[in-house]
Amino acid sequence: MTKFQKRLMKVLPKMQDCVVFGTAFGYLEEIVPIFQTIFILDKGGDRVRAKNTVYISEIKETSIFNRVNSMFLDLNCLDDLQHLPLLLTICKPYILIEGNDVIGRDKSTVLYKNAYRAISQNNNFHTWVGI
Repeated sequence: MTKFQKRLMKVLPKMQDCVVFGTAFGYLEEIVPIFQTIFILDKGGDRVRAKNTVYISEIKETSIFNRVNSMFLDLNCLDDLQHLPLLLTICKPYILIEGNDVIGRDKSTVLYKNAYRAISQNNNFHTWVGI
């Protein structure tokens, strides 16, 4: 088990399904074995082949995400948060955003509107939780 996987185990209570926007901070190959299903928003990058990965072009139907308990967002994908308020209110997933520094208010207005707060900072990511 890698150091990144151990950090995830400490931060996330359950490892069911997750949604990945981008490359999961460059650790996509390392999160594949610990989650049951990984929905990856395809931006044309490198693909990981595994039984539990599902590549999607855009999020239209949120009913397939009923068990999602975590989301990974790269810094270049923060604009995708504006299109996900329904997913944030129904599932209340843990949101892991790239970078140790918490993102500014201008980028996190959707999170604050949906009652999310930043709770922890790690070396590669910081965590937001719905309260």
